[in-house]
Amino acid sequence: MIIGVQKAGTTALQTFLQHHPQVFMSQRKELHFFNRDQATDWTQPDYEDYEKNFAGAAPGQIKGEATPAYIFIPAAMERIHTYNPALRLIIVLRNPVDRAYSHWRMEKTRRTENLGFSAAIRQGRSRANFSKLHHTYVDRGFYAPQIRRLHSLFPPDRTLFLTTEDIGSSLPRSLKTCWEFLGCSAPESYPSEQVIRPLESGADLPEMSAEDRLYLQSLYEEDLAETGRLIGRDLSSWISGEGGAHQAHRSAPVG
Repeated sequence: MIIGVQKAGTTALQTFLQHHPQVFMSQRKELHFFNRDQATDWTQPDYEDYEKNFAGAAPGQIKGEATPAYIFIPAAMERIHTYNPALRLIIVLRNPVDRAYSHWRMEKTRRTENLGFSAAIRQGRSRANFSKLHHTYVDRGFYAPQIRRLHSLFPPDRTLFLTTEDIGSSLPRSLKTCWEFLGCSAPESYPSEQVIRPLESGADLPEMSAEDRLYLQSLYEEDLAETGRLIGRDLSSWISGEGGAHQAHRSAPVG
């Protein structure tokens, strides 16, 4: 499963994974099965409808799906562990400042947000609807608690962390890391990068102000330092705003 995070490049990664002959990805992205609270009796879950999404897989193919909200929802992660504690999980992280802004742009484009970005990341946090995942621009970017919860359920060798920069500028190396993580051989060819949809939407919206960027950087600074320690990555450039993190790694928890 690709379990997170939203607006980090998970659609692009799914696109590349589903072109591998040994991998079968659900044809519909974001199944949201494990974060359904009312439609499923989680005391006695029936996985039949969920597994229909993989009915087209050939014998021996690795089956997967991508729902980037899963890592953010504690109940979803617990349900996933109950379903299959041997799953391999891929998490794509993005600078949380840029992630929050991209998330806001998406909601504005969908007309589900009436606040400007400055208001949405300040007083707008009080109206975040965690059950419906609306307006959670800031909160989704606190990665460390989500990763600690993940590590409490799945051992580090079952998790792979990438960054948006890995997919954008180090794609061949990142895909090689994915194939090794999943136990696949290297494919003979890769799909064109033209198949990747752009991360951003809402081109007519204003850019993030320097003041808003500094405000979010200050919010995330401590969390990003811990996140870097948890996954064995240098995220200092995200904290300083000077660029992106580099090099794909499996998680390497500290302490």
